Amino acid sequence: DRGGVTSRGIIFEFDPATGTFSKKIEIPAEIGSGVADGLVAPGTGRLWGIMSHSSVANGKGSVFEYNPADNTITKKHDFTGADGSTPTGLMSLNQLIGVTAEGGANNEGVLFEIDPTNSQFSKKFDFSASDTGKKPTGSLARYGTKIYGFTAKGGPTDNGTLFEYDLTPGTLVKKIDMPYPRGLIQGDLMQAGAKLYGVSGEGCRLSSHPGQRRARIRARPPDSDWSTRRPTGSPGRTRWSQRRRDRVACLSVRRSALSGARPSI
Repeated sequence: DRGGVTSRGIIFEFDPATGTFSKKIEIPAEIGSGVADGLVAPGTGRLWGIMSHSSVANGKGSVFEYNPADNTITKKHDFTGADGSTPTGLMSLNQLIGVTAEGGANNEGVLFEIDPTNSQFSKKFDFSASDTGKKPTGSLARYGTKIYGFTAKGGPTDNGTLFEYDLTPGTLVKKIDMPYPRGLIQGDLMQAGAKLYGVSGEGCRLSSHPGQRRARIRARPPDSDWSTRRPTGSPGRTRWSQRRRDRVACLSVRRSALSGARPSI
């Protein structure tokens, strides 16, 4: 979220065929500051992104659209607080779906949708610390007709939660309470096959050598059956064994792929 003449960030382009890197546009002051996630492509020929702070007086964050055809960038929405504040994640399906860490009815974050064809914004859900967790953070992942993500706080021990948003009825429920303190999520959520996997930055030290290896978790989204796997043998091996329940952190998944893209900013 830094770089460029204004230090507000840039949008760049890289051509793998020629190895050519080019800065396309400086993010201007009127768009905001603090790039909060990677660009997403909803299939309209344009790219969308979010800023954690907006240029208007309240500074609650913004959503923008970038047109590669004419190299222009346009702000599409300013968050007001009531409809969310400080966006942290954005993904693209038929609609753009995102989350904010703050704002909404409880000031604990919201889930929102935007129609990329007409820029229509709608708040879909208000997070609550006791019911769903609060301060949703990071990118989202799709599994069938459902969206999965994490909150940084909330739940019975305030360690955060894993939540599920069902696109069809538009309902959001908590699936898991995080059992470890400060189990911060590293990397984006991913989905493939029938399992979810991930790595925590803290909270799951499984080696006598601090920082050498991290825990990996998996979950079946339909029933949230999840467990921890840990590496065995010498540090150089990649063999995994011994499941353990009640350990969770971030998600990634195997066999096919869905991942958030960050390199565009």
